[in-house]
Amino acid sequence: MLGAVEGLELLNADAAHAVVPISLTIIVLLFAIQRHGTGHLGRLFGRSAAVVRGAGLYRRRGDLAQPAGAGRARPRYGLNLLFTHQKVALVLLAGCS
Repeated sequence: MLGAVEGLELLNADAAHAVVPISLTIIVLLFAIQRHGTGHLGRLFGRSAAVVRGAGLYRRRGDLAQPAGAGRARPRYGLNLLFTHQKVALVLLAGCS
């Protein structure tokens, strides 16, 4: 969720200092609302998820506009990494660093 809120920096560069407080506020509100039932939480979360998804798509559009970022969307590059650098690909797929 922190990554989604960081997308706000693209809309406003001055929002960088507010990322952590906004994220903490959202987490506290989610836990406070959760005690009223998951249905209520789902209705609220569905709307906010749509906004976050929109911000993510906006960020992705900016990445794809850059020549270096365009390669990230092409599966060919991922498959090339998988077959030419198996050890690196295994570490990436396993989530280890």
